[in-house]
Amino acid sequence: MPHSVSTTIGEIKADFIIVTPMFLGGHKPNEQTAAIQIRPTAIKGALRYWWRALNWSHIFSPGDLNKSLADLHKQEAAIFGSCSPEPSQSKFLLSITKQTLSENINNTGYQQYQGCKYLLGQGLFQHKTKTVTRKYIEGDFSITIRYRKNALNQEQVHQLYDSLLLMGLIGSLGARARRGWGSLSLSKLDHPIHKIPTTSLEYYSLLKTLIPTRHVDQPPFTAFSQATRLIKAYSADKSETVLEEIGKALLLFRTNGRQGKIDTRNLENKKIFKLDKYKQFWDDHDLMLKVANSGKTHHKHPKRVVFGLPHNYCLNRNNKIDIEGCHEHRKRRASPLFIYVHKIENIYLGMLLLLPADFLPQEDKISFKRPNTTQSLGSTPHQVDYTHIHSFFNHFVNKQEVINAQ
Repeated sequence: MPHSVSTTIGEIKADFIIVTPMFLGGHKPNEQTAAIQIRPTAIKGALRYWWRALNWSHIFSPGDLNKSLADLHKQEAAIFGSCSPEPSQSKFLLSITKQTLSENINNTGYQQYQGCKYLLGQGLFQHKTKTVTRKYIEGDFSITIRYRKNALNQEQVHQLYDSLLLMGLIGSLGARARRGWGSLSLSKLDHPIHKIPTTSLEYYSLLKTLIPTRHVDQPPFTAFSQATRLIKAYSADKSETVLEEIGKALLLFRTNGRQGKIDTRNLENKKIFKLDKYKQFWDDHDLMLKVANSGKTHHKHPKRVVFGLPHNYCLNRNNKIDIEGCHEHRKRRASPLFIYVHKIENIYLGMLLLLPADFLPQEDKISFKRPNTTQSLGSTPHQVDYTHIHSFFNHFVNKQEVINAQ
């Protein structure tokens, strides 16, 4: 007698809340009107990302990086499918079963928010017109994952559960996701082991349980390791307040001001973030002046490169330099610093996550060039120092360490 569908098909259901405005791209590049729904491919891509981050330290074999990477790709393909070297289909179907979303455009609301404008960046905030350049969505949504029980074993199903759980505890979707926008909070998931936290203490405890901190060599891509650090930097009763204060802190930490002067009146709140000194990276400013004046790299790059590439300098109106990766396909490098906002107990927790990894392949260099030209000022090997991001964490007055780097 054939088995019923209920005995051969497994289901995982999850509900998410969008905590901070989510900026999604459309089907066409630079499309401004398509941020009206979340597509299953976006969720699946995020699940893949967190699956890799979670499982690298378990798969890693000391002394054999190539084998470890091959094993990782093989195990990933066994769940999510693969295009190469042996094409295979995903072993599950993901559908979005409900989307209660509203589409908005905030043309004026962030003008008075220095921190939020900084976290939006030039891509999402136009400083000349003082407007947000794209529509965003807010609301909540539900997803269902369906799989054949003979296609995935118990361990693989458990890994899917954990990836979903982590995505709803520390994950975001859309543009500027690593700067706090598009933060997701999981509101429902029937996890076989863990329950959804309802207090901040339960939240911190679950993160400590989920996130592996096994001693491995520095990961070749963004993944958890013994070097992972996670803190609660600040909390408030509104998500925009959290982003504003963390954004102001990051701006104050990185800036050298205009013409050497920093207006701290609208940036500094010593009850939240306190610096021993301003202009943490004045050496970067001096270096870039030398590069601009001499047309040479001086065999080193700015320390602030650790926050991600490209990294641009405007020394004055007619003197600008772009810093990026030399390789044609690796000009950009996402920041290892993740800003995330989690909603719990009607409080919004501002979380900072540092995931150190190989910044670029060892052979890659960092290039200096004039913007909008092919004029190169040379290149230099990359030597990033993650202690600068640790220093940023350390200046939050009431920070709470959730995971300490070892």
